[in-house]
Amino acid sequence: MYVNYLESHILEDTEVYAAYPYTEAAGSTQCTALVPAAGADRGQLAITANGYYIMFTCTVQAYGTVDNGSGLRRLVRQSATGTYQMWDMATNYTWGRQPVMASDTGAFIYVAPWDSVIVGLNTTTAMIDPVTAGAINATALQVYNGALYAAVAAPAPGGVAQVGAGLPGANANATVTLLPGFGTGPQRAPRAFVFADAATLYVADTRVPTAQVYRWSFDGSVWREAAALAVSSAWTIFSLAGGWEDGSFILYAASRARSWTYNTSTDTPVLQAVALPSGL
Repeated sequence: MYVNYLESHILEDTEVYAAYPYTEAAGSTQCTALVPAAGADRGQLAITANGYYIMFTCTVQAYGTVDNGSGLRRLVRQSATGTYQMWDMATNYTWGRQPVMASDTGAFIYVAPWDSVIVGLNTTTAMIDPVTAGAINATALQVYNGALYAAVAAPAPGGVAQVGAGLPGANANATVTLLPGFGTGPQRAPRAFVFADAATLYVADTRVPTAQVYRWSFDGSVWREAAALAVSSAWTIFSLAGGWEDGSFILYAASRARSWTYNTSTDTPVLQAVALPSGL
């Protein structure tokens, strides 16, 4: 096991979970989670909306092989009691980069291989079917208030979009529609997002040269970019999570090497050391 950088983290019941690159070997094969190569695109640690399961993907390759994107992608779902299940992802989709995922209860898992369609994994039947009508470049997925959302760069100018209506099922041909207000302004490169509530949204935007975390507010008709948060001036933020603590929304932001907490009531970013769980 080795640690190079913090990739993503999630918040559930005031506990922060952090995903680090690691390799779990079994015989002549290994399953490498969160691509460790410098400059490579990384995967995402996700938690179901009900907080019961953690999900991530790994790459199955010959033991000792550096992940080059050619291995079989495997999705892992671990429960709150520590039990886990794994599914091999279908070979008829492009899995060259670690996909992002989201789920409501863990029974049906949305997975977005970049530059491809969003697919759905039925964990009962192990069937994997397309959910969206066409290919999109989704860099993050989230289930919030019974609906599926994605961070996308297209349609231009990009932003946060709703995927279909409610929680679309297999072969739903769901359309991807930017939330009202995200359809105007400069081209955006959203990498992660998190809802604080139904009217407040935080977006990590990696567009150059203004990569930053932005707070968006909903006025009842459209979303508006309300503020840029000075979470990091030296690092690009690739992961966001957040939760309410003592009446304040605490935002957690991570680059590939640093993690910050941000109290949105006091506007104070704090560099945070994140410890590995016992046994890793």
